[in-house]
Amino acid sequence: MLYYIVAIIAAIYFLPDIVGSLFYVFKANNIKKTMIYKSRIIIILDKLFPGIYKRVNGITFGKFIFIKKANELPEFDFYKGGKEIRQEYYRMIINHEICHSKQQTKLGGLFFVLYLIMFLYNFIKYKNYKLAYYYISYEQEARAYALREEIYYCKRMVFNVDLMTSDSKRKKELIDKYSNKISELINEIRQV
Repeated sequence: MLYYIVAIIAAIYFLPDIVGSLFYVFKANNIKKTMIYKSRIIIILDKLFPGIYKRVNGITFGKFIFIKKANELPEFDFYKGGKEIRQEYYRMIINHEICHSKQQTKLGGLFFVLYLIMFLYNFIKYKNYKLAYYYISYEQEARAYALREEIYYCKRMVFNVDLMTSDSKRKKELIDKYSNKISELINEIRQV
C-alpha cells in the first residue's frame, strides 16, 4: 500500500517534467533553437500553439520552457526598437517562465491544480478572463520576478560600462540609458 502512495506522490511531483518531455517530443519538428539557461531547457518554437489562443507567448512544464520565436509574438509590432528591444523582451519572457519553473519545482503537479483553482476563482470574481489571469498569484510573482531580473541586468550594464566603451560621451549615454530603464522598471514593479 505504501508503495502505491509513494508512486502516486512521485508521479504528481514529477508531472511537470513528464509533460514537458512529451511536449518536447511532439513539437520536435517545430523547434528553431534549444539552449540551457539557469539550469532550465529553453526551446524556441516556430509556433507554440497553432490555431489555439495566440496570446500565449511561452509555457513551462517543469524544467522545459517553450517560447515562440520573435516574429510570432503578438506584442512584437509594439516593440519595433530593433535587436536590443527584442533581446529585452525575450529576457523578460524567459525570466517570467523561469519563475513558473521554480514554482512547479516546489509544488510539482499540484501547481496546475492550484493555478486552475485561482483562475476559476478570479474568473467568477471579475467575470473577465484577462483580469482572472492577471490576478493569479503565480502570475503576479512571475511578473515581479521578471522585472527584478531586468533591473539586475540593467545594474550590471551600468557597472560594466567601462568594459563596453572607452569613449566618455558614449559611457555617459549608456549610464543614463540604463539608469532611466532602472527607474522605469522600479515604477512598473510598484504597479504589480
